[in-house]
Amino acid sequence: MRATVLAFSLCAAFASAPLASQPDRHSAAVAQARDGDHAGALAALESLAAQRPGDRAIAFDRILILGWAGRDAEALALASGLDIAGAPAWVLEAIGRSARDQKRFDLARSAYQRALRAEPGRIESRIGLAFTMSDQGDHAGAARRLDEALAAMPGDARLLEARALVAEYGGDWLGALALHQRALKAEPQRRESLRGVIRAAGRLGAPQLAVDLAARHPGLLTEAETAALRADATALQIRWARVEERIESGEARFEWADRALAASDSAVRRLAEGARDFSPTDRRLLADRLEALQVRRRPADTVALHRDMTSAGLPVPGYARPSVADALLELRQPEAAAALYREALAEQPGDFDLSLALFFALIESERIDEATEHIDALAERTPRWQAGRASHDAVTARNAQALARLYGDRLAEAERRSGALRDALPYNAQVREAHAAVLLARGWPRLADEEFRRAGAVDPASAGLRAQRVGPLLDVHDWGRARAELHAAQAMRPDDHRVRRAADLWAVHELRELDLSAEWGTSSGGTPTGSDDWRIEARLYTRPLASNWRLFGQATRARADFDTRVARWHREGIGAEYRARDLLLSAALTDGSSGKAGVEAAAAWQPDDHWSLTAQSASVSSNVPLQAWNAGVRAGEIGLGARYAVNESRSFGAGLSRMDFGDGNDRDQWWVSWFERWVSEPRWRVETTASLGGSANSLAGAPYFNPGSDLTASVELAGEWLNWRRYERQFSQRAALTLGQYAQEGFGSGSILGVSYEHVWELDRRLHLRYGVGRSLRPYDGERTGRTVARVTLEGRF
Repeated sequence: MRATVLAFSLCAAFASAPLASQPDRHSAAVAQARDGDHAGALAALESLAAQRPGDRAIAFDRILILGWAGRDAEALALASGLDIAGAPAWVLEAIGRSARDQKRFDLARSAYQRALRAEPGRIESRIGLAFTMSDQGDHAGAARRLDEALAAMPGDARLLEARALVAEYGGDWLGALALHQRALKAEPQRRESLRGVIRAAGRLGAPQLAVDLAARHPGLLTEAETAALRADATALQIRWARVEERIESGEARFEWADRALAASDSAVRRLAEGARDFSPTDRRLLADRLEALQVRRRPADTVALHRDMTSAGLPVPGYARPSVADALLELRQPEAAAALYREALAEQPGDFDLSLALFFALIESERIDEATEHIDALAERTPRWQAGRASHDAVTARNAQALARLYGDRLAEAERRSGALRDALPYNAQVREAHAAVLLARGWPRLADEEFRRAGAVDPASAGLRAQRVGPLLDVHDWGRARAELHAAQAMRPDDHRVRRAADLWAVHELRELDLSAEWGTSSGGTPTGSDDWRIEARLYTRPLASNWRLFGQATRARADFDTRVARWHREGIGAEYRARDLLLSAALTDGSSGKAGVEAAAAWQPDDHWSLTAQSASVSSNVPLQAWNAGVRAGEIGLGARYAVNESRSFGAGLSRMDFGDGNDRDQWWVSWFERWVSEPRWRVETTASLGGSANSLAGAPYFNPGSDLTASVELAGEWLNWRRYERQFSQRAALTLGQYAQEGFGSGSILGVSYEHVWELDRRLHLRYGVGRSLRPYDGERTGRTVARVTLEGRF
């Protein structure tokens, strides 16, 4: 086995000599050799050496390529005849590698030491020297040298792999396994580290898992090596259960976890029976069971076992507490999870994964500012670069910094951070996933879906990335693709929290829908709405039919008190709605107290993430003023609207409409608006809506408010305060102040003043409730009037 490991390490070391470090004038020969044509490259260099005898640079290249070709004796013979004083470090490393191969360890050690004197921080030389020391039996010294290098660059995959090999040379297979796993975390596709994991699996007693891993990577091991794995001893089951859970899909992920759980079944039964005389082995089995249960995705059982162990006075070791904390977080008990993460961090203050887990526990506890400070500190102390490449932990921490801004509703900064990271690391799936989540929050579902799709292309085995597409696909009405992505994700990992969330989104989509709104008003001064008035509107949708269709029924009731009489009005209808990607069409047949049947139709088209266009018409409009209704006048209506949304914080809108009254009056109306959110913080939002609109009527002297022309300009300043939030549930308060000016032909102009106050409840994804009161003052026909109003809106799924 030692010979095999040595061969692995030599291959890894040879591959580490970077082409960029070679002299440009011989780069063609070196490149030719790197492509595998050693003979042709050596022939070219020998020809060049004949033309330019004594050229050390040519000789240096020949030494390097001879080593690559396995002709180490020739490389050392050539080197012995050269003056290598001042030779580049890569030449000395090549001599060191060939000397190791020839068992000339003193020469190898000298060569590497000279290379380090020339370039003290060179990783290849440090690794080569450590390997030489290990070759000579000084495994502890070799480990110390590599540990010193890792202290400066803890996530460097080359150093981690070298340190793992030294551990293997010294027989520390558990340590080697952990180091190979760290190397794979830093560089997931590193083949030599994967080979190391397989070797460790065989030595630590998990031969079948090792064979399974090898089978998924054809050519990684020889048949002889695979056969040797089958002869190794029993498994460290929980460690491999974690590995299996990451690489498998469906129930197959839990085979090793189930075996590990079976090993502790008897100890659990004794604990349930009230036993207290547990041996150290039983205590370890119970602590290990906490980890196995969490790997098995049984968080309730994990928490229950932890409670039982604590009640029995059995200590829970530090390594098991994070599993309990993970379970608590999964069970939506983030405060308890955060407390356990802090306990574990007190024992392991430098553990990156624990710090990251605490960040998410703080986020889910709604301690957004504390979580942001925590992750910023973690990112600050995590080195960004190691050996010229981005550190995995640093990327994860910076990604979490963007997520902290996303969860804190600081979306512009979240986009800036996640976008910069995506541009720097376009092939990192977790980076693209975070950027996509930010894009979705900014109101760009199509861009978000494309980012999720690209992330999935980088990591096609991720069920979570498939599930993440469901939300934006539902937003754009792409039902078929959303269903397909959800089913594929559920087949892979139904217990992934992202898959569960997507399943809930789909379940809500499949429900019936009720939209209800009601308004009650009291006015003074002869307002067009009457002294007392109310209006209730409701629309009930069926479940989706054939994916794209829903049937609906609608009803409207209204009443208003005027000086001479009371106006009452109602209208009902049945219709169908068709939703396809980017498109919504609806039509309804209506009838009511007018005794006149009518047709209503509406369309909405959103071609991209910014533009949306709407159109609607009604042969008998439900927007006829009750003054007109009271006088027996009806009207048809048609309208067009357009909206351009820059993002969630800025949008512009415009619209036109015409009402054709039965008395010959034509009313044309128009409006434009600008919405801007100025402050967006975890608890506060401040925003304005500026509006300008006007109307013109063709008929004078109508028995309802009917100015020849008018113009309204207003600005609403609104503040929203998030009082409480727990996952999908939240409660907020909203207050608004409106200031404006109203000008009416023949009556001059006057000011507009309005105030309102609302409560907004999101009880879950199935029920949204909003209610509030308001007061407005404005002129009509030159007379100052006031109106007090109460409103309720409800959106429910059932």
